[in-house]
Amino acid sequence: MDETDSVFRAWCDTHNVTYESTDDDQLRLDLGKVDSYSEVHRLLREGYQVWCELNREESVFRTAKYRFDKRSSQISTVHSHSESQWVTQVGAVWHVIDSCLQP
Repeated sequence: MDETDSVFRAWCDTHNVTYESTDDDQLRLDLGKVDSYSEVHRLLREGYQVWCELNREESVFRTAKYRFDKRSSQISTVHSHSESQWVTQVGAVWHVIDSCLQP
């Protein structure tokens, strides 16, 4: 592991993000359980900034896939009470990064 790997790994550890780099340079990020979409955006923006500050290839991070679990509230008509469950969502980092840069 080189120094840039350890700096990025430290950022991931601080934010409870796990990552995996495949043989074909595909990066996968697991953000774990998050409370809001704004938290997902914040984590991906910060991760991208750290990645770029380490002079790593921007396209590797931008083309990464991410996943996270978000609490979803659903109204149960059978029991007439609110239930909460975790729903896994996935996406491409470039979509979030680009939407954050829009005026």
